[in-house]
Amino acid sequence: MAYFRKLMGIAVCAGFLLISGMVFAQSYGGNSEGKFNALDRNRDGRISEDEFVATAREHAEKLFNTIDVQRHGYITRDDIQAASTRAMEKRGRQAPSGGPWRHFEENFNIIDANRDGRITLDEWIAYATARAQKTFKRLDANGDGYISKEEYEAVQERAIQRKSQRSQRMDPANQ
Repeated sequence: MAYFRKLMGIAVCAGFLLISGMVFAQSYGGNSEGKFNALDRNRDGRISEDEFVATAREHAEKLFNTIDVQRHGYITRDDIQAASTRAMEKRGRQAPSGGPWRHFEENFNIIDANRDGRITLDEWIAYATARAQKTFKRLDANGDGYISKEEYEAVQERAIQRKSQRSQRMDPANQ
């Protein structure tokens, strides 16, 4: 499910957590410290905006290449939907009919800056960069230009709480 969230994050929902830095950091380890250390490229104990954005750009490029299976240098709506379906099926889940796609067209058009029906790597990276910059400013709670370990851990804790709350709401026993 995490891969599906990553895929949908950039492609169809501006603001999902891929570019926010928290979900894509999961690639670097199972704990908060491992994720933080992966983002802290120069090992100074804090994450600069440059480090944060560089990581987002690298993950965006990797994701783009995962979606662009035909290697034609762009992705289409069909490519994104097929990749999402593959990700769900790989995890033994059925792709939802309509759920995540309700904002698909609007968000595809945000990323497809020239409105040609194709998202190029440059458009994809530009979107990822803008989202990462915006998210960095939100995560830098004290505005000092860095995300400290404490700020990062606070964000991680809030994400865990939100996930737990969603799980409880979706649990039929709580209905």
